Amino acid sequence: LRYMDDSGDNTLNSDEFCHKLREILEEEAAKPVTVLAAFCSHLRSTGKTPQMLFEELDDDHSGCLDASEFHAALEQVGVHVTESVARAAMAGLDVDGDKTLQISELVEHLDEFRRQRRVFAATVLGNICDYVRKTNASIVRMFAQVDNDGSGNIDVFEMQEALRRMGQDLSELEVEELMVELSSEGGSTETTASQFLDKLKQFERERTADSEKCERLFSKYDDDGSGFLEREEVRQLAEGMGLGEQLRDENSSLTLDRIIGDIEGACENEDGEEGDNDEEEAGNSRDGPTKQDAC
Repeated sequence: LRYMDDSGDNTLNSDEFCHKLREILEEEAAKPVTVLAAFCSHLRSTGKTPQMLFEELDDDHSGCLDASEFHAALEQVGVHVTESVARAAMAGLDVDGDKTLQISELVEHLDEFRRQRRVFAATVLGNICDYVRKTNASIVRMFAQVDNDGSGNIDVFEMQEALRRMGQDLSELEVEELMVELSSEGGSTETTASQFLDKLKQFERERTADSEKCERLFSKYDDDGSGFLEREEVRQLAEGMGLGEQLRDENSSLTLDRIIGDIEGACENEDGEEGDNDEEEAGNSRDGPTKQDAC
């Protein structure tokens, strides 16, 4: 109430409520993740490539989108905001700070968004697999409980409730992007219990295979047998996994620092406080490898 009570009279009228709600919605709409999700959804539904969409939006054929063109772009992909909010949203995507959006910037952000969505989906599926293993929960029974209309198809809101019951408290946007990533039908945001179970089984098989492969690769490139991969050893591992060309490409967003950061981030998420203690100890050690130099 205090947050929304602009007048300070300990009451909330309709104008104050609408004003604060508009502020919250505009703040969410200006976030890069919201904008990129809308662009991805539009590209899926229309079958267009980012280049095709960009050419349509670039009215003056300058090769970049200015603030007004970007505002029109947001309207086209379903994000209805004011010009000031559109400018704020564009600033979050404007890598070089020239107050315009180039096609290379848009494509780079879309690629990174899709990569993060794949990582996010894998993380959620891993958590669900662990939950089912520990609790012996029935996905079929749980889906039946949240299937409010009895259609057999689970929509975004029903999936959100099912995930909440399995300890995954996700926003509507996160659930929608998860379902799109898992969909085998062109980005559908509906699924059935059998389809979801198939995805879980596939994920578990791939996770087991990946784990075994990672152990083999780690042993192969851990030249000194220290149990850590030094920076150069990580580079060799990336080369062995076929990522060498991307690492050598100056225009590629994939860097050695990013690979190390992603691995360390995943480890910290899994280890929790224990990982934080390890980081502190590694940072205080002069002889041992630091978190920047090893993973």
